[in-house]
Amino acid sequence: MENSGYLFAAYTIIWAVVFGYVFFLYYKQRKLRRQMGLLEDSIGKRQNRNGSEASTESNHGE
Repeated sequence: MENSGYLFAAYTIIWAVVFGYVFFLYYKQRKLRRQMGLLEDSIGKRQNRNGSEASTESNHGE
């Protein structure tokens, strides 16, 4: 096979692109998970703060 060098080069390029794309998706997913965690923490703190304010307001009314 005289064109086996081209075949090997094509497979190498294709697999490099596939691995690059998988790595790119992994990086983006990791970044999104981090942002979701920060958002969940922010929402949790806000709910805790609003919940404690509501409970202190109800205690003042008694």
